[in-house]
Amino acid sequence: MAARPALAATGLHLEDSLSGNHYQELFRHSSDFVCTLNLQGGLTSVNPAGERLTGYTSQELLATRFYQLLDQASRDKAYEMLLEQFGGGPSRPLDLLVRTKTGRRIDVTFSTRLLFRQGRPHWVLGMIRPSGAADGQPFDEADADVRDPLTGLLNTTGLTRLLQAELASNPYRPLAIVLIKIQGLRLVNQALGFAAGDRLIETIARRLTKLLDSGQAAGRIGGNSFALIWPGQASAPDLEARARRLLHHARLPLDWEGSDMYANAGVGIALYPRDAQDAVTLLRHAETATEDARRTDAPVFYVPTGATQKLELNASLHRALENGELRLRYQPQADNRGRLECMEVLLGWQHPGFGLLPARDFLPVAEESGFIVALDQWVLRQAGSRIRAWQRSGLPPVRLSVNVSARQFDSVEFVPQVVAALEDTGLDPAWLELEVTEHAVMRDLHESSRRMKLLRSLGIRFAIDDFGTGYSSLSYLKRLPVDTVKIDRTFVEGIELPAGSLELVQSIIDMVHLLGMKVVAEGVENLRQWRLLAEAGCDRMQGHLLGLPVEEQLAEELLRSPGRRLLT
Repeated sequence: MAARPALAATGLHLEDSLSGNHYQELFRHSSDFVCTLNLQGGLTSVNPAGERLTGYTSQELLATRFYQLLDQASRDKAYEMLLEQFGGGPSRPLDLLVRTKTGRRIDVTFSTRLLFRQGRPHWVLGMIRPSGAADGQPFDEADADVRDPLTGLLNTTGLTRLLQAELASNPYRPLAIVLIKIQGLRLVNQALGFAAGDRLIETIARRLTKLLDSGQAAGRIGGNSFALIWPGQASAPDLEARARRLLHHARLPLDWEGSDMYANAGVGIALYPRDAQDAVTLLRHAETATEDARRTDAPVFYVPTGATQKLELNASLHRALENGELRLRYQPQADNRGRLECMEVLLGWQHPGFGLLPARDFLPVAEESGFIVALDQWVLRQAGSRIRAWQRSGLPPVRLSVNVSARQFDSVEFVPQVVAALEDTGLDPAWLELEVTEHAVMRDLHESSRRMKLLRSLGIRFAIDDFGTGYSSLSYLKRLPVDTVKIDRTFVEGIELPAGSLELVQSIIDMVHLLGMKVVAEGVENLRQWRLLAEAGCDRMQGHLLGLPVEEQLAEELLRSPGRRLLT
């Protein structure tokens, strides 16, 4: 019997609590979500602040149990606290997570008082205040302190808070942080003015926002970076495909005063809980991955390569070369009639523990350590030996296209090393094409031209790889002995769609042809794309439609096939 007065002392009498105009005015005009609950958790009254906070109408809330607004962990906490209070325990504020109607999660503080009728607990009076509240003002995503004024997206503070809430409310649900870093913004600002740079950022922000699915969020972090939160389980190939779509839309041209303006971008991906368990570290790891993305056209997943891990990986690469674990694969290129015309040589690592690793998983470390030069020399010699072996066996000749790293291309030993490889393998230079990137040749255009002309005089052909991802200008090509321009796959992706980049690709093809060069389109995935590119006059095409990278034996079968047709 003694417990009853103690229990009543922690609450209010219903006859005195919500009656009277004074209390009704406080209830209606409070900036906090004030509500009453029955003992089963059903909401029996809510004030307008509750509608603003949750996004639900009062009618929807009154048809809801309070626990349904909470994540599972918060439900358990609130239920246990109320049981304690009913048993005579003290009232204490709880930190909970409320789910809004749009799926957004908000950190709140939940305070309660029991309401008594005739000495017995009858209702619960609850007050819910967002944890970001200061001086009684609730946290609002529209506030200037969490919004980027240019794009309207969440800023770094807002996105970090949102990510922290997501991790706290769903600690067992995986998610991906996708960070997109726009390259060349400083150049746009210098050449066209800050208004053009702002327009570029605003346009990319709108494009990214349109690609968001339910439950996802985007923010602008820093001057030239965007971060996206993708909750839920997804495979690495699926994440990469979705990230490539982001890249494609970020790189679409933008009209500025009658001229097209382009931007390049790199995408880095960090995964929870694999890579980190807190918001700040996840964002930092995604940022690290974008640095590696600068060296490749594809989205890059974060790899925990600290100094020690990098040293170990570099040592393993040295052993892989010595132990014969490196493999060459060959991806076919077809002319616009579907016939095999060239093969690109790709490097893989048959790792004893992880299987076949693609080059993007280990080349960044090789480039940083300088071992990439030795790998490039090995690939060039192996490719030369393979062509000679095929020719000696009576197979019809085919040109091989070999990638040259920026570090090797910059080396003063580049030309002598290529000449030595030709002499040692006995390869006819006419069957060798070297691929260099825009970034590599533009570091020193004069010296690039000199080296390329020396090798071109021997009969070696040159291709500019990933055209459109860097300087995106045809003017420098006139100064170089280039035979082929490879259009980056991001221009080909979605080319068959109404809003695709067919007109842009057609313009590039026409201008390249005017310079007397051939065009190769990368990333051709379906027949519709192939037909459109063929009609546009594209000379060669490469992609999964025409063939995946294959080992030596399957490459030989392609060479033996009647007419060497990849498409019929």
